[in-house]
Amino acid sequence: MAILIGHSANKPIYLDEQELVTGRTCIIAQSGAGKSWLVAVLCEQLCKNRIGFCIIDTEGEYFSLKEKFDLVWVGSDEHADINIESLLESEGISEFSRQAIDSGLAIIFDVSELLNSRKAVAELASALFTAATELRKPYLLIIEEADKFIPQSKESLKELEEVAKRGRKRGLGILLATQRPSLVNKNILSQCNNQIIGKLTIENDLKAVSLFFSSRKELEDLPKLTPGEFFIMGFGMQKTKIKSAPRETSHKGATPSLKQLQKTKSTKSKEFISEFVKELKEEKEAKSEKISGLAIKTKTSEDAAKAIVEKIRKKHFLFRPEEKLDRLRKINYPLFFVKIKTKEGLLLKKIKEYSFILDGVTGEFVEISLKKSEGFSKILDFEENELKILLVLKKRKSTTVSELAEATKISEEVVRKAVGSLKNKKAITESGKKEGANLWISLVEFKVPNIRKTIEEKFEFENPDGTKIKSKICEEKIRALIKALEPSSEIVQFDEIYYPIWEAVLRNSKSRIVWIDALNGKLVKNE
Repeated sequence: MAILIGHSANKPIYLDEQELVTGRTCIIAQSGAGKSWLVAVLCEQLCKNRIGFCIIDTEGEYFSLKEKFDLVWVGSDEHADINIESLLESEGISEFSRQAIDSGLAIIFDVSELLNSRKAVAELASALFTAATELRKPYLLIIEEADKFIPQSKESLKELEEVAKRGRKRGLGILLATQRPSLVNKNILSQCNNQIIGKLTIENDLKAVSLFFSSRKELEDLPKLTPGEFFIMGFGMQKTKIKSAPRETSHKGATPSLKQLQKTKSTKSKEFISEFVKELKEEKEAKSEKISGLAIKTKTSEDAAKAIVEKIRKKHFLFRPEEKLDRLRKINYPLFFVKIKTKEGLLLKKIKEYSFILDGVTGEFVEISLKKSEGFSKILDFEENELKILLVLKKRKSTTVSELAEATKISEEVVRKAVGSLKNKKAITESGKKEGANLWISLVEFKVPNIRKTIEEKFEFENPDGTKIKSKICEEKIRALIKALEPSSEIVQFDEIYYPIWEAVLRNSKSRIVWIDALNGKLVKNE
């Protein structure tokens, strides 16, 4: 497979795709000489050949590629697929880069509206290099206006220098585009084995590219070039003068409509954008909610968790041979330590204390190592009076409203209202008549929670870190249910604590989630 770049003497000129994508290339031409046009032509060709790349767009001029091709646009514009500020603030750039390389996505990284574009590019370059080191898949990083990021006169971005020096062995190539080669770091420019050079007239710029030419006479040909004409050197070919190929999408001056940009999204980019935006939102919500309370101390390290996940992955190797660990993160699962006091004895004079732990999402009873039992999980949807009625119906086959009022010691008016609510919740139904009154039976099967428990486990605590899973139960709800079970009981302590879990996402064509208990290293969930 080859990449069409232009024509020479009416013959098409192609570049070797492997050399372009994993090598070091520079495109140099002064303003108005067709540099950006040629970069766009190469981007179109890469898209047509389904080759992954990321272009650093400093002027917001490459979004028009989305008229026809499937790219992910990261930027500040309201129509961008992913907001660049949110991506950088969430620290999701590492995962973004990993998925981009792994899926071979075409990315427009539009930094034109950022106050600190150098910082954003440094973070991206570092993340791409790390991902390429792990994945070893061909991917191309294109740097427009390279003199802004790797200048000769001041400190250049070390992250880009690293890509230029060591990216090739990892499959990560770099393409530098600039109008002013004299302003680009000479050490980086000299490492470009492939050069595409157009019209230059400034003496300093001519001197900067002289290292690529064997004689002064050849250098003197550059000012004579017309817009769109370039000399190509490297790529395993003889020095060739070409005219760049035409573009298939609009240049910056012709703004495409939003409908044009939207209609080209393929299933691949849609799925990536949808999933990644969801992850960004979850990450942002998790960071905005500072985790209060304490977490049970983690005893299984991140490295140990990775080793455990690798063992799990190998067990399924025959069924999922291409499955890889996509990401690993610590999550804080919410639990509630509940202490109650209740009066016991014939005269209700004896006061006893009990304690138990509830799952903050499901309402189940929880023991150490996340061993769970039903608890309140099947009755969370009911109010106090509704639960009292269900407790009566649990003992009796069918009952009238007046009988329920007598048994629960609640007025008939309140019972009728609760019965109507239970009927709407499909928790009870009529089963016949008794002296003209409806008989009601329960449709809910549940175990009556045994709240007379005592927690024996002693935990070590630490300040929580990682992502918080939001709890779905509250003290008010549990208090009402306990009152329905034991009217003489009262909650005296209701503390949220967090159980540490390592969450691993394993991915091939589909993804699955594995949870590892961060206390004992055992598998908690595999789906």
